[in-house]
Amino acid sequence: MIEIAKQLFEINAFNISQEGYMWASGIKSPFYCDNRKILSHPQLWKKVIKSFCEKLDEYNFDAIAGVATAGIPHASAIAYEMKRPLIYIRSQAKDHGRKNQIEGDTANIKSVVVIEDLFSTGGSALNAVKALESQNIDVRSIGSIFSYDLRKLKDNFKNYEYFSLLKVDDMISVSKLNQENSKVVDDFLREHR
Repeated sequence: MIEIAKQLFEINAFNISQEGYMWASGIKSPFYCDNRKILSHPQLWKKVIKSFCEKLDEYNFDAIAGVATAGIPHASAIAYEMKRPLIYIRSQAKDHGRKNQIEGDTANIKSVVVIEDLFSTGGSALNAVKALESQNIDVRSIGSIFSYDLRKLKDNFKNYEYFSLLKVDDMISVSKLNQENSKVVDDFLREHR
């Protein structure tokens, strides 16, 4: 996995800034991981999908469920490689058409692995899990490419099996932090872990 971490750093997908970044969860952080950049680097994306498929061989499940929007491309590629059905979950039901929150054919799906691009607090993935559970679909695990590995994530997922291919410590280990950035990162992690 360290090779993937190095490549994320090389393509500028992982950034550290003293000014910080505002996450969708509302947390201001000194680092940001933009996994959408992986999609523009096919060789790296292939490694990520292969790593997911190897990990998912440990589980017994019917389908792959992608979290909209950033989890969908990765979930799609994993489903294709593993020859499994794909469904995806919107953040909320549409207000038009069939008014679905879960898209795809769920008629024969009893169990899934949920795929997200990254975990900060896990809020969007947890929302997807709740939507699946409301349809009596068993969530076997929740996976992501990257996790900030925060206390709030662990609290939100305390009743679920989950994994990440990479954690923030992996990215920090391949980053060349100057003294100022190192202090900002340490302070943030001390507060949020």
